[in-house]
Amino acid sequence: METTNIYTLTDPRTNKIRYVGKANNVSQRYRAHLNKARKHQTHKWNWIQQLKREGLKPIVDILEVVPMEDWRYWERYWITQIKQWGFNLVNHTDGGDGTSNGNQSSFKKGDGGKRVVGYDKEGEKKYEFDTAVEATKIFKVHRSNIPCCCSVGCRTKTVKGYTWFYLDDVVLLNNNEIRKLVSERYDKNLKSNGGSFKIGQKGLRSKKVKVIDLDSGDEIIYESGLDAANKIGVSQPSISWAIKNSKIIKKQYKIILL
Repeated sequence: METTNIYTLTDPRTNKIRYVGKANNVSQRYRAHLNKARKHQTHKWNWIQQLKREGLKPIVDILEVVPMEDWRYWERYWITQIKQWGFNLVNHTDGGDGTSNGNQSSFKKGDGGKRVVGYDKEGEKKYEFDTAVEATKIFKVHRSNIPCCCSVGCRTKTVKGYTWFYLDDVVLLNNNEIRKLVSERYDKNLKSNGGSFKIGQKGLRSKKVKVIDLDSGDEIIYESGLDAANKIGVSQPSISWAIKNSKIIKKQYKIILL
């Protein structure tokens, strides 16, 4: 499967993320950011030039490796998520298709406004919801989990023990075709649960993590990062990001990989 990178640029003075982008070759893209000849009067350009005047450069990190066909979804997701965490980004769009900051409603509707269905591992339909947003609320998971599971090429194959599809994608399939599709999803999900941990890949799903509630002092060990993500209401990539960068999630939870 062809993949690409979602990356961040961090201010070395404050250690805070200032920019989120997508690149097939991150090193090449980073050099382009630093190229004086590429002069554009944007917040990003002005910020980088200010750093260079002080003899500094942005710190580049790969946030996540994603399927090529889903990069728009994940770039927009991470820009939105990191803004919600309180970072002052210099991105001049919401990412993906280049929508402006004032046009976020269409993205939310497009991701969560389609009818979704959930199947068990035997290929039996167990749930149907008017929207993915409704399903995520009922199952108390992060709003991105079920829409991602419905998307072709997404690494999330099951959510809460069920595999999910947009109804439009399966409505014309017969029962045998659906069972075959569901079986392939579950097989891929099982194969993804092995191997060593690497940020942005699936290994975290099988690694135990400790979640420390800084408000109450409680410490809970979960069998996987995905279990922890579902419990505290964030996405699995958010858990990966918090572990990699030693960040606090929702201003309350500290995550430790065991």
